[in-house]
Amino acid sequence: MGFFEDLSKKVSDATNSAKETTSKMAKESKLKKSISENESKINNMYSEVGRKVLEQKGNNEQVANTLEEYAGKIQALKDEIVSFRNEILLLNNKKRCPKCNAEVDSTSAFCPTCGADLKVDTEVVEEKVNEEQSAESLEKASEEIATETKEEVVEAEVATEEKEEAKEEKLPDGKIKCPGCNEIIEDKYTFCPKCGAKTKES
Repeated sequence: MGFFEDLSKKVSDATNSAKETTSKMAKESKLKKSISENESKINNMYSEVGRKVLEQKGNNEQVANTLEEYAGKIQALKDEIVSFRNEILLLNNKKRCPKCNAEVDSTSAFCPTCGADLKVDTEVVEEKVNEEQSAESLEKASEEIATETKEEVVEAEVATEEKEEAKEEKLPDGKIKCPGCNEIIEDKYTFCPKCGAKTKES
């Protein structure tokens, strides 16, 4: 009986271990999917804010409110990503050094990268670090949005100008634009009948 009991225990332990591994892999896969979804949402928001700012062009207050709104939403998604990554670390018996941000074994008393003492109350340190990183990230997100939006606005303005120029250049046959008043006149005229400006070089 001793042999069979021992064998049964080993089979049971192996089964439980396999279940734990499968469960961990499933959780990690779900967390990674959530990270990917958040990153996709952030990229979409950058496009949305650019479109909205273009629509609100000329209304500085509306533009500022839009930038602030989207900066907050983007930062919330980035904070979730940090939380998901920390959960993945815990699943793999890892933790993050609050000083240098390196990944270390959860049992490590000191960080092997920077030597920081990990036996201290890391929760207090991590909270302070997270607050600082959150503030920096929010500011950076606002700057990124403002920069990308400015670039999109400039590109849109250039494209609009090019279209207008192209439209202006397409004149009916036998017509020219007066250089003085922009009136469309017959190309046979040497002087504009409206403003008197000379239209052709002698």
